[in-house]
Amino acid sequence: MFWRKGLIFVVLAALASSCGVTRRIPEGQYLLRRNIIEVDRSVSRKERVTASELSRYVQQSPNRRFLGTNFYAWLYAQADPEKENGWNRFLRRTGDPVAIWDADETARSVDFLQTYVRSRGFFSGVVTASVDTLRGRKVKVYYAVNQGVASRIGNISYVFRDSLLAPQIMADTTATLLHRGDIFDVETLDAERARVVKNLRDRGYFDFNVSHIAYVADSTRKAQLVDIEMVIRRKLKDYFADGTPEYENHKVYRLGEITVETSAPPTDTIAREGLNIVFRDRQNVRPKVLRRAIELHTDSLYSGSTAAETSRKLMRLGTFRTANTFFQPADNQQDSIQKLNAYIKLTPALRQSFGIEMEGSTTSSFYGLRTTLSYQNRNAFRGAELFEGSLTAGFEFLKSSERKLSYELGAEVSLTFPHPSTVSLSANWQDRVYYSRALFGLSWGTTWSIGRWQNLTLRPLDINLIRMGHIDPTFSQQLNNPYLVASYADQLVAGLSGSYVFNNQPRNLDAGAVVARINFETTGNLLSAFTDKIFGIRFSQYVRGEGSFSHKIMLAPRTAIAYRVQAGAIYSYGNSTSPPFEKLFFAGGVNSMRGWAVRTLGPGTALYERQNYPAQMGDVKLEANLELRFPMAGTVNGALFFDVGNIWFMRSKPDEYPDEAVFRLRNFHRQLGFNTGFGVRVDLRLVVLRLDWGVQLHNPGRPFGERWIDHFQWKDTALNFGVGYPF
Repeated sequence: MFWRKGLIFVVLAALASSCGVTRRIPEGQYLLRRNIIEVDRSVSRKERVTASELSRYVQQSPNRRFLGTNFYAWLYAQADPEKENGWNRFLRRTGDPVAIWDADETARSVDFLQTYVRSRGFFSGVVTASVDTLRGRKVKVYYAVNQGVASRIGNISYVFRDSLLAPQIMADTTATLLHRGDIFDVETLDAERARVVKNLRDRGYFDFNVSHIAYVADSTRKAQLVDIEMVIRRKLKDYFADGTPEYENHKVYRLGEITVETSAPPTDTIAREGLNIVFRDRQNVRPKVLRRAIELHTDSLYSGSTAAETSRKLMRLGTFRTANTFFQPADNQQDSIQKLNAYIKLTPALRQSFGIEMEGSTTSSFYGLRTTLSYQNRNAFRGAELFEGSLTAGFEFLKSSERKLSYELGAEVSLTFPHPSTVSLSANWQDRVYYSRALFGLSWGTTWSIGRWQNLTLRPLDINLIRMGHIDPTFSQQLNNPYLVASYADQLVAGLSGSYVFNNQPRNLDAGAVVARINFETTGNLLSAFTDKIFGIRFSQYVRGEGSFSHKIMLAPRTAIAYRVQAGAIYSYGNSTSPPFEKLFFAGGVNSMRGWAVRTLGPGTALYERQNYPAQMGDVKLEANLELRFPMAGTVNGALFFDVGNIWFMRSKPDEYPDEAVFRLRNFHRQLGFNTGFGVRVDLRLVVLRLDWGVQLHNPGRPFGERWIDHFQWKDTALNFGVGYPF
């Protein structure tokens, strides 16, 4: 079978790469296989210096590994050192130079590790290294850490050479990071110094910085006890003629003129709402929008935090690529009042942009392709409004149907104001094999930023109208599910929805990140107090919630483990016998269970014959996804993935669907689908093109005893094409 041949090939390639590298190592030298840091477990977990902290100071790293082999080192070794051509450059760029163990680097690592341990307050800490020689001319290096006894903080005192700062600092000592009895940790001392500086700079002391704080440590009074004296220095003013320095007390600054430069080179200036706005030809953004984002005001005390918040607010407008704030002492200063002029330099972002998204899926009997063209204008009416529009077109091809093609066309426009609030309109027309329908949407909502990484959105107005054009009786019979048939009726969805998002993904996408999302909506509750129909259309009444959590863990540059868990449920009641079709959950496709085509998995272990049109939906969804992402060649990355999940109905309705399709806590784990697969991703910087091939391992839709698949066929796989990562 093909998979057995593939396994044999992988094993042979692994052996070739492992042996090929060590054969090229000069006699008397060794390949660095691994660094192992043995932490001091005699120290409590709370005070122990961890291996992850220490690993940063090890000076020599082993080669990256692929599937347990030295593939990258082997690849690098294939390059001819005497030839400089495209192929050899590719091998060197993709591979790694062989990590030959260097005793000098190990000695340097010991010094760095020991210095770090002692900086953490363990002055008697000792680090030693030992080398274990392995077969095949390889070595493992062990770094053993003995932290010793911790030195702790004794008395804490202050010396104010600038006596005017004493009231400011002493009033804030309740928030200090230094406490008697804590470990004498250099990192904590630095953090306390930074905290004091921030506090003073927020109180108008513009020119105060960390160089004005010094520590004097005295460990002579008692063993393992260090007295700390924080010295607050005066500001260097000038030098006398004999070269000795002249000092003065630090001064409090208030803001003078505030200049906002919105373009370069500027050609004109206007004064509006306390701002001097410099622009070229035409103002980019209206003054009142800038005033609302800029928290700096003339005659107010200088504050570093306020200046930083101003830059963040300006960037959140989405109209500017950069927003930098500078301060400069004003001319003609008076001794009683020190003035700072503020200069805010804004670089406009690209005002208009276009984008394209594509996703496709294919199995032995189904082909689907969907494309979305999008347009953005980040300053539509000079008020930092974000206008977005998109057009969507898609088709699906079914081999097993007399009418083989289905079509979909959609359009959506939205306008986001800098408050921020968003209004959106959408329309979608679907002409499927067995039915056609039109969907119209209108929503209005507001978004709040919670700190740096969190957003909360509430949409008090969320209306969707679903009008069925026709539905083929054969399709209704094929569904064999009155609950799903009811979801294909004309419906009005009017209610409340919202979402919460936590996303700490930095601008550098090659970094670890956590993303959590919660979506919720409830509809029809207010309308149900007055009527059950509007304009002759029955409105829906349900509550729906879904959430997901994803985490990316970087193992090496461009190498990561990423996983996602997600769950959702919908419950209809009152005026509805079932939710609308598009509000139900499904599994399979580009970003879901990639061994199945969209809407072809589940619900539960109900045995469904292959339908001409995939329409397997449910009230409950559980899914988890796991990926190992790694570089392959140049801009091409690979992924090995594993997906598990299914959908179910929430309530038992024997007359509408089988009991095997109902979610029950005691046995849902036996009803999960499993698939694995391999993916290729081409990173073009602006866009990532993705191709995933999923292979079913366990299909709960098969008869009992046949669900674990050991004879693979094309019908048990799916090929998915998409833009961007699945999660």
